[in-house]
Amino acid sequence: MIQQANAQCDGRYHDFIFSNVTTTTVTYSTSNSTTLLMDIYQPVGDTASMRPVIIMAHGGSFTGGDRTNDNVCTTICTNFAKRGYVCASIDYRLGNLLSMLDSTYAITTVMKALSDGKSAIRFFRKDAATTNTYKIDPNKIFAGGNSAGAVLYDHCAFIDSLNEVPVYLRAIINQNGGFEGNSGNDGYSSKMTAVINLAGGLNVPEFVG
Repeated sequence: MIQQANAQCDGRYHDFIFSNVTTTTVTYSTSNSTTLLMDIYQPVGDTASMRPVIIMAHGGSFTGGDRTNDNVCTTICTNFAKRGYVCASIDYRLGNLLSMLDSTYAITTVMKALSDGKSAIRFFRKDAATTNTYKIDPNKIFAGGNSAGAVLYDHCAFIDSLNEVPVYLRAIINQNGGFEGNSGNDGYSSKMTAVINLAGGLNVPEFVG
């Protein structure tokens, strides 16, 4: 039986209760000699102090795109900020299109992106535990993306340990900082509450356990 559940929040998180959204560009990682940026979307005039977060990663086959030019991600960030969420559209490290024809290079590129995606989650938990600039609820962090961005966060969501992945992947993961990656904001969890998948998939279905 299909049922509908409605949150008792006076329309918050469901309806457009804010008219305007502010967007702030911040650096979330400077590891690996790379400066990674995210655009943080917040509802103007919001006084809530424990807000859920939605983090979106753009598409582009892990070789192109950025936090500003994937209309799917930017529209989701804007529309959900109007509903009372804090949202972020992130950049992550990309590879070279021709070099992606080499399987080892392609896997390494994806693993670097996973590392960056985890760091973006940790950025918000670190903020909540320190300056509390964004007034988020660290127990309600949702992450996902469009196309390659969905692939990125699908794997962050469903791979719980190195023991789940084939041996050849473990070596590449370890070369890029281990299971949590090497993109910074260390010491905080990179777990998410749920994943948002728009046109992405897992390398193997067995990762869903």
